[in-house]
Amino acid sequence: FWDGFQWVPRADTSAANDVNASRKNRRLYLGNLPYHLGVTEDSFSKQLYETMRDRGMCNDPNQNPVLHVWFARDKGANYGFCEVASMEETERALQLDGILVLGVPVSIKRPNDAVSPVGMIGG
Repeated sequence: FWDGFQWVPRADTSAANDVNASRKNRRLYLGNLPYHLGVTEDSFSKQLYETMRDRGMCNDPNQNPVLHVWFARDKGANYGFCEVASMEETERALQLDGILVLGVPVSIKRPNDAVSPVGMIGG
């Protein structure tokens, strides 16, 4: 493209922005977290990884696809969010809705601000 001074090759911005562009679609809402039983971000991440690995849901079984876990610590709140490494692993993690964490079923859903994949209607 012409930048006003010279012709510049167009950078492949889709690849450069892919990680940030897909971040919303790689986030999951976690509900009914058993804080009262001592669940932590680290213990939840480890359990989700081990469950996904044991069920063959990880792209690389030697690498935890759960990049980040955040729990709301507000009084009375028992929810959080996690970010997964790939869109495929995020889809697979959704199948674990109701996973037992310290004996309590935790809901795993798309957050309200998730963007539907291109071509999908509704959600």
